[in-house]
Order: sequence, then C-alpha cells, then structure tokens
Amino acid sequence: MSLRPNKERSKRAVTMVWLVMAFYILNVMFEVLEKIYYPETTDLYGYYEEYDSVGYTGFYLLYTLTSFGYIIFTIISAVTFIQWFRRAYFNLHEAGVPVNYSEKWAALGWFIPIANIFVPYRIMKELHTKTYGLLNQGEHHECRRPNISRISIWWALWIFTGIIETISFRIYRFDEADIASTYLSVIACILTIPLTFVTVNLINDYSDYEDALANVNSDSDFITQEKG
Repeated sequence: MSLRPNKERSKRAVTMVWLVMAFYILNVMFEVLEKIYYPETTDLYGYYEEYDSVGYTGFYLLYTLTSFGYIIFTIISAVTFIQWFRRAYFNLHEAGVPVNYSEKWAALGWFIPIANIFVPYRIMKELHTKTYGLLNQGEHHECRRPNISRISIWWALWIFTGIIETISFRIYRFDEADIASTYLSVIACILTIPLTFVTVNLINDYSDYEDALANVNSDSDFITQEKG
C-alpha cells in the first residue's frame, strides 16, 4: 500500500481549531460588552457624539480586529481540517479498505447541500471504525477502540451550533440592536467549547491510528517525511 503522511496536517488542524475557539470567545465577549456599555450603538462604523472618546475608539478597534481574526482563522481552520480529513480518507482507500465514498467526497461532502448533513459524519465514522478494524486484524490490540458516541456528539454539536449561529446572524442582519442575537451567540459560544475539545480528540485519536498503521506497514512505501 502507498500511504501518504498526515501527521503535520493533523497538528495544523488541531492548532487552528484551538485558535478559532479562542477568537470566537473573544468576539462574543466583545459583542456582549457592546450591548452592556454601548447599548445605543449598532454600527461599527457609526459616529455617536456621546461615545466620542478614546475608550470607545479603542473598544471598537479591538472588536473589529477580533472579528477579522475570527473570520480569517475560521477560513484557515476549514482548509486545514479538510486537508487532514481528505488525506486520512485517501490513506484509508490506499489501505485497500472497502469504503462508501470516493476520496474526493471527504472535501465535497462539506459543501454540497443535503449531503453535508450526513456525509462528513459517515466518513469520520468510517475512518475510525474501519482503520481500527484493519489494525485489529493484525492483532494490534493496543489501539483504543473508537468511541462512536463521541463521533455522534461531535456531529450533533457541529449541526446544532451551526443552526444557532445562522439564526443569530439572520436576527442581527434584520435588527442589529436586537438582544436575541447576542443571547444566541453566547449559547453558540458555550457549545463551541465542548465541540472544540471533541474535535481535537477525534483528530488526535485518528492520528494515533495512522501512526500505528504506518508501523504495521513499515515495509511498505509509506512516506516518512511530511511534504504538506
């Protein structure tokens, strides 16, 4: 089998997931502080004489930087995660394991409507269960059995958080002063914390599986140097 390295991709994906969580928390904190200290302000670029101060300017400068940081890191995180996800599924194909989708679906499955509700979950489940099964055939019992319930929790949190964020954004666009959007943002932020931990655990667990698979097939042409 001709497997490709995925260790560095997994590390980059984990790093970016942590950064997204950190910036999301900061962004929601600024949103809450805005409603508390500047309740009449609904436009980041608006001018209000009563808030014409260094403190007001500094607050919105930090708020804007945090918002841009969150957007940028979210995009980078999506790219790094999908790169890791697709490489992992590619290697499962290369290992000769029967799978339900072609390798390209590890990327396309996130963007195609309807399919993005179930395809990523099924692929993540396949990655863990079928790689474990392959290793178990070789009597490598030191690998932990995949936690299917954790995969289900990961996907439920992902879907639920996405729905709440979408509703919050739509409310905000309709009425920027509506406090309901802020409440929903706080709920989504709280859910993002366990979502981040579960996502990191899934990536790290599967990275251990790939390390074990590389060791089992040390006589194959597995590339030992990461090339991106």
